[in-house]
Amino acid sequence: MKAILKVERLAYTVPQLAAAIGVSDQQIYNHIKRGHLTPKYSGTKAIIPVSEATRFINELPEEDMGAL
Repeated sequence: MKAILKVERLAYTVPQLAAAIGVSDQQIYNHIKRGHLTPKYSGTKAIIPVSEATRFINELPEEDMGAL
C-alpha cells in the first residue's frame, strides 16, 4: 500500500486562482496588467505564489468599487 503524500500548495496558475476566488481568468489578467497582482513566471506561464494571492485578496476593497 502506497503512502499518500500531501503537498502544500506553493502557487496558483491564473485559471486555478480565478476558480479559487470565483472570478474569471480575464479579471486576474486585468489585475496583473494593472499591477494589483504580481506573478512569477515559468517560461511564459504566470504563476501566482500563495503569499501574493493572499495579499491581493486581503487588499481588495470591502465594498463594490465598480468595474475595473
